[in-house]
Amino acid sequence: MNKNFIVLCAVIIGAFAFLFIVNLIFSLLYPVKYLNEIKCSCNQFNVEIPLVLSVINAESSFNEKAVSSAGAQGLMQLMPATAEYIAEKISYPDKIDLFEAKCNIHLGVAYLSYLFQRFSDFDTAICAYNAGESEVKTWDRDDSGQLVVKFEETKKYLTNVKKSMQIYAKKSF
Repeated sequence: MNKNFIVLCAVIIGAFAFLFIVNLIFSLLYPVKYLNEIKCSCNQFNVEIPLVLSVINAESSFNEKAVSSAGAQGLMQLMPATAEYIAEKISYPDKIDLFEAKCNIHLGVAYLSYLFQRFSDFDTAICAYNAGESEVKTWDRDDSGQLVVKFEETKKYLTNVKKSMQIYAKKSF
């Protein structure tokens, strides 16, 4: 067998192995789960699928049973009072169970939609989702009109959501 042919085969096999590993890592870091529920709610409330996937990934890493130290629950880490408020606002017909994916996603997407209507820009709406609507209303803007994010955790959250959105946006839904 020709030595060049063997080297070429090794390079091709190595390239495929590398791509497989990269794809596997991205699948683990940026999973796509609950897509039917997400699509349905996104269509109803006019919210982008990559945004919802990014928020779920940042909030709970797709753990349906997640609970934060502040008491936020489920995939989209909704506070029970926020979920009740949004459920009333959209006339949600079912019992609220924030540990049930369909309910949590529906109310979480409705809340995102509400925040985008309430605030003038993406950053403010996403910061409000993380830090709270009433908190973000007190934050200043710099000379260029950009929101001055008070909390380091919220700065990181905003950066992570934006980064994840770029990756999720490359997938087809």
